[in-house]
Amino acid sequence: MTPEKEEAGSRNSFLHFDQLAQTTYKGVSVREFQSRKTGVRVFLADVNSPLVNGYFTLITEALDDDGLPHTLEHLLFMGSEKFPYKGVLDLLANRCLAQGTNAWTATDHTAYTITTAGQEGFLNIFPVYLDHILRPLLREESFVTEVHHVTPEGEHAGVVYSEMEASENKCDTIALRLLYRELYPGKCGYKSETGGMLENLRGLTNEKVRQYHRDFYQWHNLNLIVTGKVDPETFLSLLAKMEEELGPLHGSNKLWKDLSVAEQQSLRASRPFFSRPIERFTPTSPHSKEGTEGKSHLVVVKEEQFPSDDESSGKVMLGWRGPEWKDLKTRLAVDLVGTYLTDSNRSPVERKMVQIAEPLCSGADFSSEAFLSTCFLLDLEDVPTEKLSEAGGVAMGLIEGLCTEGIDMERMRAIVQREHLQCAREFEEDPHETVATLVVEHAAYSESQGEDGGEGLSKMFSWKERYEELLKMDEDEWKALVRRLFVDSPRVEVRCAPSASLAKRLAAEEKDRKESNRETLGADGRKALARRLERIKEQQAEKAPEEVVDKVPLAPVSSVKPLALDIFNNLGGEGEQGGAFLSDSAKDALRGLPLHVHLANFESEFVTLGVIARSPTDISSEDLSGLFLLSELLFESGVQMWTRTGDSSVLSAASDRPPLSFDEFTQLLDRDLTDFSSTIGSSAANFRPGENPEAVFLSLTASVQNFALAFDLLASLMKGVQITPERVKVVATTLLNQVAKKKRSGRFMLSQLENSLREGPDSALNVCGLARQEGVLREAKENPEPWAEKLRALYVSLFGDPSRLAVSLSGNLMGLEEEGKEGKGKGENLTLFLSLLSDAVSSRTEGESSKRPRRSSRTLKDALSLPGARRRRRKDPNAKVAKAKGEEGVEGEGTGADENPLLPFGNSVTVGIASEQSSFLQMSVDTGEEGGFMGQMEIPLMVLCELVSAFEGPLYREVRGTGLAYGCDLIMYRGSEELCLSLSPATDAVKGLERSLECFRAIATGQRPLEPAEIEAAKSSALFSVISRGETLSAAAADQLRASLRGVGPQYNRDMITRIAETTEDDVRAAARQFLPRFLSFPVSPDGLAIGASLAVTTSKQKAAVVSDGLSAVLAASSRKEGEREVSGGEGDPGNGAEASANSRVEEIYREGRRVRKVSLKRFLTWASGGDLEGLCEEEDEGEDGHTGAGDEEISDDDMDASDDDDDCDDDMDDFDGDGEGDFDDDEFEESSPGEEE
Repeated sequence: MTPEKEEAGSRNSFLHFDQLAQTTYKGVSVREFQSRKTGVRVFLADVNSPLVNGYFTLITEALDDDGLPHTLEHLLFMGSEKFPYKGVLDLLANRCLAQGTNAWTATDHTAYTITTAGQEGFLNIFPVYLDHILRPLLREESFVTEVHHVTPEGEHAGVVYSEMEASENKCDTIALRLLYRELYPGKCGYKSETGGMLENLRGLTNEKVRQYHRDFYQWHNLNLIVTGKVDPETFLSLLAKMEEELGPLHGSNKLWKDLSVAEQQSLRASRPFFSRPIERFTPTSPHSKEGTEGKSHLVVVKEEQFPSDDESSGKVMLGWRGPEWKDLKTRLAVDLVGTYLTDSNRSPVERKMVQIAEPLCSGADFSSEAFLSTCFLLDLEDVPTEKLSEAGGVAMGLIEGLCTEGIDMERMRAIVQREHLQCAREFEEDPHETVATLVVEHAAYSESQGEDGGEGLSKMFSWKERYEELLKMDEDEWKALVRRLFVDSPRVEVRCAPSASLAKRLAAEEKDRKESNRETLGADGRKALARRLERIKEQQAEKAPEEVVDKVPLAPVSSVKPLALDIFNNLGGEGEQGGAFLSDSAKDALRGLPLHVHLANFESEFVTLGVIARSPTDISSEDLSGLFLLSELLFESGVQMWTRTGDSSVLSAASDRPPLSFDEFTQLLDRDLTDFSSTIGSSAANFRPGENPEAVFLSLTASVQNFALAFDLLASLMKGVQITPERVKVVATTLLNQVAKKKRSGRFMLSQLENSLREGPDSALNVCGLARQEGVLREAKENPEPWAEKLRALYVSLFGDPSRLAVSLSGNLMGLEEEGKEGKGKGENLTLFLSLLSDAVSSRTEGESSKRPRRSSRTLKDALSLPGARRRRRKDPNAKVAKAKGEEGVEGEGTGADENPLLPFGNSVTVGIASEQSSFLQMSVDTGEEGGFMGQMEIPLMVLCELVSAFEGPLYREVRGTGLAYGCDLIMYRGSEELCLSLSPATDAVKGLERSLECFRAIATGQRPLEPAEIEAAKSSALFSVISRGETLSAAAADQLRASLRGVGPQYNRDMITRIAETTEDDVRAAARQFLPRFLSFPVSPDGLAIGASLAVTTSKQKAAVVSDGLSAVLAASSRKEGEREVSGGEGDPGNGAEASANSRVEEIYREGRRVRKVSLKRFLTWASGGDLEGLCEEEDEGEDGHTGAGDEEISDDDMDASDDDDDCDDDMDDFDGDGEGDFDDDEFEESSPGEEE
């Protein structure tokens, strides 16, 4: 759809705001205004959604690595002139049906965001937010805790410092930093580390931050982007009031209106990235030369190392300068070339570098940066170290091959069409973010600055014209583009190699810095510093007075209008009450199918077809171990197509055609679908199964026009996949190449450790996790024939029983009716297709009728017999304690570490990883509620989590506010019925946990009272979390499916909103008393999982022993304070023989259990994979001094402070590259809203 441009002019002005442009795309009107008074620009997008999003952006540039844009972004939330209280912005935001505020710092702009449910809350919080942005306090005390300081123990800390410490030495960060520094020579902000380098942060001053605010935070550099249902006149009137109230900034007496036309033009010309020419990338001497048809061109090769014990693989990254930002068509063409090179198994890089016997990399990503002078990058991941020097050359040979050997124009045109559809889908699924991204670019780099009659804004949304122009390009034109921008342009090649020696050196340097700081401070200085930090903490604890809080009223939930969604399923009960889009005969036919069906119909250009295939309940652990590889092979194999007969009466194998090869099937997928995936559980990633890991989730998305084709593909995937030894070997090899990188990520390995501690050894989460799968994949690579046979049998079993299959369809489900026969009613064709699919699947089950009756179920969880999370738990091994007390009837799997090999390290484990400098901690306990989702305490607990984890809430102030960790959250995981404390990344996990437990204790006992205002704010935030699930129609449909898989009905969210509103202050306080003590009396067990509790920590290998000791001390002290070390269950008389003896033995057991075990990464993976630990010496768990942990001696409170002084562990360091999951992007540092209930 072409955007409609409307003429701008004075008739469209309001007050002193001139409308500069207006464009409409797919029904969304985007209007641009500028204030004649201050020069501020406003963009209003009329997105149909119950949510309103605000993106308040400033164009910012850094010419050094001090991280000024990033540090300023953090400090803005510490209070403003009108609201001089730390945390008041987020407290007030939560009263407005929001979950705090958010922000990110990119290379070329800083954005401050807020999302509210409905307009009323947005308008209430906007003046408070704008005051913080333009008139922040920027106190020295805030700089100390939020940016950087030295602790009394000599360590460097601070929220920003913690964040950057977690990313600075990662492989991706290093490679990008080197690349940008070469591509953008001279004085240019694109080469700077916007987040700040650690060395620079250690020397940064608050005055530099203040000056940066004066330089960049001006009215005329501010862009206010609002998406959602907000009345333009109401918002502009509010902004006009704020302009009057705030007036000129930074001591100036002039506003935009007071400047001459020449002065205004001068300011526009000198804005960031326009004030000086961006130098060209023209290397004067080549590192090496490569020829192309007799021509030579320059390539600069940079080699660098990153810390890693695992030296098996690294990274190669190629980078080029691209076209100018305003050349939108050429920029899109470059991105499409990158897609052609890397997007699927038919791409040149995948076929020649990945899908081969000895892969040169595990995969490749192509990306581009929308800078004023753009650049584009080819990232080769997990390159074997011995092939780092050749991988880049091979990739360039493939690129040159496009010019010499030709381009598959059929595939290129299919890519252009598919990417065009993908843009439309992104706009439909996330219109807020899509609009904001385009407008941020336009505001930063459009040369017209609104003086072109709206043409610039309209062009940003003119996707259709650009794609249509590119569809007309012939092969010669594409070749010319590749030669000009890829082959004949100078490039940078970065080779990043792992280094164990670098890991050791960085660890030694960090240790030296700590010792030097301690020596410089001296004993008196350390005490003085401790007093100063405590004073700052007390100052920042000052709460906003009630009269300030009351200035922002609570937004009513009644003002929010949810989007309409029509749901139908054939499970019986509430789900069958919907389905207005279906005729009665269609509903009856669906009720008679043995397949479980879940339908969501809404206006859309797309349809998503999903299958949830529940593995057999009696599946063996050995068979289950093949589920991950099978899920990968579904889209990585040849296929026998299943199609409908001419009269559409039967769905069967196309016997007149041979099976499609892997390449042919991939071509079909690329042509007919916009997206497809297969995962173990929902929202999963490689080696990390998602929720409901007992099932394979298969998903296909297509345009409505390809609805019928997508159905055929779905049937073919369920019936005709051809699993061969050749494909098994290639896919297993490719997946194996990703393992080293996963092991380097502390965040990823934390999830693996957590699963191993909490889940049973035969659960899908562990069997399909990294430790077990590494062995499975190696075996499949070396012996593909037997594995192919095993996987074929598993495939037949998985898709052969309709009672274990659910089909989910969402989107424009009436799209099939266009090809229906005359006289068909609503949904008749849809029903016919589902009936054919059901018959085809049922025919595979021998001896069963295809019309076998389906048992009535309330939800998909019931229908598929999905186990509750608690059924997957390890059995309670506390029989040792029960036996000591003389109790009977208590079952357990073992009585000690030797007798229970499943948890030889206990339930509290620290794993050292050399590639990490920060710590990642997750402490989990079961909620213990029998009522499941509708349990009595679910909603109060949800509100409590929002309150405790809120920005500037109790936990934030104790942990993040003191610089101990970047993220600190109390999270209720709904699917697994767990309550978790998460600290990640943390500069000091020990003190972070100590402060967290102190915070929980104060709340649980009432020492730190929960104020009515913060409870109301938490309820408002909880309401937002529910409403936001229906942000778009596709999101609402996905949430309804997720709810059914969790065992709740379609009205669950509506009921939740009512229950949240009815939750009282006493309910929340009761939840605190009931649940928080489970952390305070955390039962560290040497034998196994105690009462559903686990503590998983990944940290720097050098710090692992110290962290383990410190955590042991913290937990012992906390249990002692709670009076939980005596677990006799009553007030027994110590002199009473048997009782006293039992109590003595119990006390001895728990004394042993206070120890948090330090385990090497190697030993953990060996155990988690089911390997024999006897082959590994116990010293694997020790530091070089044999240090093993707290031992059995009683630990006093004083020992907790002393634990920080023990730095005798000189372990090697592991590898320091994240897996991309949740890690911080090099250019964008986003402040996430904590405490989200999941």
